[in-house]
Amino acid sequence: MKGNNVVISTRIRLARNLKDYPFPGRLDENGKNKVVATIKSIGFNATYIDMQNLKKEQALSLVERHLISPEFAQSFAGKG
Repeated sequence: MKGNNVVISTRIRLARNLKDYPFPGRLDENGKNKVVATIKSIGFNATYIDMQNLKKEQALSLVERHLISPEFAQSFAGKG
């Protein structure tokens, strides 16, 4: 239809709602690995990005595309 340009966008945010797991700041490395495995096994069609393996420029690219917040990217600054 001419003149009816529509853009649809959606985001999913997982925010600490896994029963039986403490908040991220209280997880040890083993606990973090279990959380990641649980999230990956949920089965919805999503892409998992391990922030630990990203370069600073790659994290900035995610910020520019509004996929992560600047604060989240900053927490991984200099890693990867």
